[in-house]
Amino acid sequence: MTGDLVRLHNGRGSCIGAAILDQGVRPGVVMIATGAWYDPDWEMDPDCCKHGNPNTLTADLPKSILAEGPCAQTCLIDAGRLATKAPNVTAFTPPRVIDTKAEFEA
Repeated sequence: MTGDLVRLHNGRGSCIGAAILDQGVRPGVVMIATGAWYDPDWEMDPDCCKHGNPNTLTADLPKSILAEGPCAQTCLIDAGRLATKAPNVTAFTPPRVIDTKAEFEA
């Protein structure tokens, strides 16, 4: 249903996204916008991007020796309603900075 959180997965990895049903997309086809910051779920499933990055689902192969561009971003996936509570997205949370100078001066 529209608004449900879904887990998309295959043998390469998985990601979480929000479902929007659209009659302009063929039944059985999933369209995912690209550009999400990679944000793995280290606690539950490190192969799952909790921010919805579809690169976790596609092969990282060049198109050809000549072009070396990315291959088409198409793949087969399984999709289902997210069975757990949504993890917090931390892609925009800066990492903790360690003051190593203070450690050595102590």
